Amino acid sequence: MKNKTGKQRDYPRARVLSDYIQEVTKQPYGDRSLVTKYQTAKKGEPVVVPDFVIEGLCKYVGYDDVESCKEKVLTEVKEEPQDTKNRVWKVSVLIVLMVGLLGILAWQYLTRERWMEWRDPVYVEADFNAEKLSNGILKRYKQERIDNFKRIEADCNTTFFSPDGIATVFYGKNIKGEYQWFTDLAKHPETGKALKPITPYMINKYICHKNK
Repeated sequence: MKNKTGKQRDYPRARVLSDYIQEVTKQPYGDRSLVTKYQTAKKGEPVVVPDFVIEGLCKYVGYDDVESCKEKVLTEVKEEPQDTKNRVWKVSVLIVLMVGLLGILAWQYLTRERWMEWRDPVYVEADFNAEKLSNGILKRYKQERIDNFKRIEADCNTTFFSPDGIATVFYGKNIKGEYQWFTDLAKHPETGKALKPITPYMINKYICHKNK
């Protein structure tokens, strides 16, 4: 499984920060905009964000008094839009804010989220592990996966359909190319490919033939 790019990894973190900014300032600022600013800032290029975004960033790191935050970070630089020197100072400060805050957010996001991993035949809750996450083993926690999804050993006595004819068993191949049977429609926990609803053909060809 291919690792996600840095930009893709930034989006979930930025989404949390975007929601927080809107909650405290009552003004929207999208996660895409935050990621774009962040990527630009990491390159050392100038970035400019609205005042309400700075307000949200300051509050996120614990400053109830936004003016105190600005005074500390901006080192008492006067706000003179036409003054090139002051503008350079502001750009530098915004770069520090964006990179630093999203770095903090990344850690908080990763450690406060719940995670799960596949331990055949079920998903179980697991602690965060950066290596497992990058390898696609660790997944975001989903209660419905914990409760309803598991691999089963199907036979002719298995109930494959509900009374109204809807499939209750789903199938897919593992990394060895072997068919496996599951209790919910999702992606195969090993290959990541979408499972398919069981059919009479699959039952007769790959399950019940063993008993003939």
